[in-house]
Amino acid sequence: MNTIIKHSLMFLSIFAISILASCENLSLMEEEEALDNGSLGEITTDEGTVYHVDAIPSPYETWNGHVVAAVMDEKGSLLNNSSTQEAFLLLISKSDWGNMTSALNTSTPSDAEFIASEYEEDELDHWRIPTEGEGRMLYHLYNVYESNTATETRLAKALSSIQADPIVEEEKGKKVRYLCENAEKTYSFTVNSVLKAGKTVKTYHLRLVQIVKVSIK
Repeated sequence: MNTIIKHSLMFLSIFAISILASCENLSLMEEEEALDNGSLGEITTDEGTVYHVDAIPSPYETWNGHVVAAVMDEKGSLLNNSSTQEAFLLLISKSDWGNMTSALNTSTPSDAEFIASEYEEDELDHWRIPTEGEGRMLYHLYNVYESNTATETRLAKALSSIQADPIVEEEKGKKVRYLCENAEKTYSFTVNSVLKAGKTVKTYHLRLVQIVKVSIK
């Protein structure tokens, strides 16, 4: 009888572990599915201005000299056409900063935030560090090519068209990671992952973003 009970308890333990693992995998799948759908959730602009335009810009185009990484609706879902009367543009900065430390660094925790607060691009300020969700989205947006034979991604091409700093993929044989989420986490343009930033790392990169609202005149 004791042997039967032991085997039963062992089976129940294994079953419980498998259930927990399945739930964890489902959660990860749901997260990836939300990411694939390109939704950031409720959108607010980084400044209160609504810019009036003749036509809604498309992703990977330029607007007022700024690179449009994504075009979204008010729910943060990606828009692939210009049939809407208004939209939110996710802009990515022309400048790219290297040798950055995170907000967890004890010596220079505010470097990234200071750069964001001071940055101005073609008279447009209110730039900031990407959120974690925006970092994940930028990874997907960056890895889009115009065709199977293209050697340059669409975002990389858009940046180079206005002589902006390129996205840095590798340095000294290592994948470069960019700061996000108040400089407390990092993302990559070549690896689909968001990680907690290190306290002593001094080789992170920074790319700023901004969301603006545009409306048809």
